[in-house]
Amino acid sequence: TAMRASRWGIPLATAAMICLGLFVVLQSKQEKPILTVEIAEGAEFREDNELVTLKSGDRLRPGTLFIESPSGAAELRFRDGTLVTLTGDSEVDFAMTSRGKVLRSRSGRLTANVAPQPDGKPMRILTPTAEVEVMGTILSLDTASDATHLTVAEGLVRLRRLADGMAVEVPAQHQSLATLISSSDLSIQKAEELQDKWTMRPQDVTKARKFDGRGSETIYGSVPYVAGRRPDGTKIVRSGISFNGNLARMSPESQIRVRFRSEFGPTLFLSTVRKNGSFGGNFEYNIHRDEASPDSQLWQEVVVPIGKFNVVRRMAHQGFELEKNVLVKVLVSVPEHLDFELAGISVETKERE
Repeated sequence: TAMRASRWGIPLATAAMICLGLFVVLQSKQEKPILTVEIAEGAEFREDNELVTLKSGDRLRPGTLFIESPSGAAELRFRDGTLVTLTGDSEVDFAMTSRGKVLRSRSGRLTANVAPQPDGKPMRILTPTAEVEVMGTILSLDTASDATHLTVAEGLVRLRRLADGMAVEVPAQHQSLATLISSSDLSIQKAEELQDKWTMRPQDVTKARKFDGRGSETIYGSVPYVAGRRPDGTKIVRSGISFNGNLARMSPESQIRVRFRSEFGPTLFLSTVRKNGSFGGNFEYNIHRDEASPDSQLWQEVVVPIGKFNVVRRMAHQGFELEKNVLVKVLVSVPEHLDFELAGISVETKERE
């Protein structure tokens, strides 16, 4: 009898585990959708180990959203109207618990326009270095493995540093940075006032190789990145240099100045958000080789008025206007096999004639 029990015990236990697993999967599939996809560009979602490419109108249960490309974007809305925008390389888990909404941001840029939340149930955003609690506000969050940068546009947000549990309340028009280092106070600074001008800075660089130029000049080289996927699922790879942050406020007089060295005219890609934090569209312009003459060192300089930029094809009929938005990402891109060097890029304001 003991031998029979031993003989059947393992198979029965295995069957029980399989049944339990199926029950969990079925329970997950029975959960109500918590998100609706407003906009999706190069975004994928994993739910119950199934990976799907997102499109506008999709309704999502709890799961993980991935954006591989720096030029990708997604805008998702919770049932209470809370709007979350993701731009560029991002990975975020979405869940709904008895304590409220929970987002786990592993990387990327997240902007949220959060509707007032129920008492005692703030929306929580977890990152590798911090926990953010939001009752209702507009905020942006830049997440890396070793740092979380929070900027609050409206409302009040509580930021707790995971390294030591220190917490601060960040008011509107202020920012704070939580890292893995706990030897200093968790401080709050006045957010930089958004300008009509921007020049590339080391803290804005998210993808590039850095070279030392002459004197104080900094030169960046392009690095490979995933630009999208073909219908068969294989990756499309390009080479580029990208910048991230609340870079500049765009206007009809804005223009992009770029100084580069390459045998091929690059594509300039701009990603934007509206002033309320919602997605503002992606725009691009292809620089032609004959737009500038190389100097003796083969450097070329081109100035592109924003009127020459077009919204990316898949967003062409959604009413996006570049000159009314805030620039949050710049990507300079060339085909994968080409060398590309960048000595300068900036947003300037053209003087009215």
